Amino acid sequence: SAPPSYFCCTDMNLQYLIVVFLTISCSQSLQPQILEVSSYVELRSWQSSTLYQVKTEGSSYQWDPLLLYLEGSRYDMGFAYGYLLHEEISEVYHTLLKHMIGNKWYDEVFIDLIGTVFDWQWNNYLSKELPPQYTDELRGVADGSRKAGCNECGRYVTHSIVLSNLPSDLEDVLYILIREYNKSSQYLHMLEKHRDRFKPIHCSMFAVWGSRTKDSNLFSARNLDWNQDTGITKYKLIVVMKPNDGGIPSVSFTFVCLYTTLAGMSANGITVHEANLEENEITFGGFPFVLRLRYIMEFASNTNEGRHLWESTNNTVGYNHMIASSHDAVDYASGNTNSIVAYVMETMYQYTAYFTDDDAREANA
Repeated sequence: SAPPSYFCCTDMNLQYLIVVFLTISCSQSLQPQILEVSSYVELRSWQSSTLYQVKTEGSSYQWDPLLLYLEGSRYDMGFAYGYLLHEEISEVYHTLLKHMIGNKWYDEVFIDLIGTVFDWQWNNYLSKELPPQYTDELRGVADGSRKAGCNECGRYVTHSIVLSNLPSDLEDVLYILIREYNKSSQYLHMLEKHRDRFKPIHCSMFAVWGSRTKDSNLFSARNLDWNQDTGITKYKLIVVMKPNDGGIPSVSFTFVCLYTTLAGMSANGITVHEANLEENEITFGGFPFVLRLRYIMEFASNTNEGRHLWESTNNTVGYNHMIASSHDAVDYASGNTNSIVAYVMETMYQYTAYFTDDDAREANA
């Protein structure tokens, strides 16, 4: 069987998205592979939502990506996510933490301590700016995974959202401890113990259009350069979401448990991306970017609307992000060279700098 056909789930478009996903997943150098989707193997389903494994021809990956098609209310989509992926959520969470922290017996206590800190951070900071539809989704994730037998999977997902907002550099973590907790010395020794596991990441992203592409079409992508051998590549995940509340359908590229968007594309031709390169003026008191990017996809139809939505919400970790629009690319190709096809946003605490193509500030940097 195959996923339901709509904006991103026709065979041709989904095959293209699989190529993009395999390109961005944990590569040390950008070496795209052109792959064919041979089949979609249905693994599990709940109501209108289904989990598939995408079989590809010629992939060098040991594990084929998963495709999760979610449709319905916000709560129902979250419930299906937790119910269908509960085993994978638990495995990814523990695998990733043990990679970062260590697998010695005494580190189990440290993992429990981190869970307590993550709960505190989520409950007091990162959850505060979530729109109600995402709160409903996460409530569904917790309920669905609990029904399937994983009582803690809801926490694992929110912990992973907190983890995704951590800076990649150890020194930058201290800015959060100082700003949010007004204390850092008692945590410094604990962090220093695990310094070798805080390895900076070097993600990148790009967008091209106009005279540089065939038929002036927009192409945008991001490359995820993260730590090797974490174990999470086993659960590369493509999430197709079709909410019934008027939100624009979207597809997100991520990993199981990391809810929900590292990069993505909406039915309206909006693409979103994230790369680190963080500033050190950062905070946890804002809209977590893995949900903020989907918020842009679900409610923006062009780059100006995307920028307005971005400006109406608050930054967290000082990463770089990009919004691009195929509709603006069409407008540009028709002769409106003032049309802004893509924005790159360089973020920090309470400030975002916006860059456009061939920006003089970057050329002169």
